[in-house]
Amino acid sequence: MKLQLTSIGGFAGPAAPQIYRLPADATPAVLQQVSRLLAEADFFNLPTSILKAAPRSSDFLLELRVEEGARQHVVKCHADAVSPAMRELLELMQGYAVHA
Repeated sequence: MKLQLTSIGGFAGPAAPQIYRLPADATPAVLQQVSRLLAEADFFNLPTSILKAAPRSSDFLLELRVEEGARQHVVKCHADAVSPAMRELLELMQGYAVHA
């Protein structure tokens, strides 16, 4: 399973995207949590865009890309426009910053 979260924007406005990836050596407990959150969010059936009707300039635009076996799906969203399970998954992913 591969997950990548890209975060763009925020209080400082458009800036270099922040990238987060689930590490290949994630623990079984983390993988189980991710699988549970993907299922609860019904991730692979979500629309490709879940945005607020009136976003503010300080809102981050998030893009979550998931590959699981032959399935792939990408969702662009604002964190406060998604379900609690999806929001929890986004927060979990933000703990895995990729450092250049």
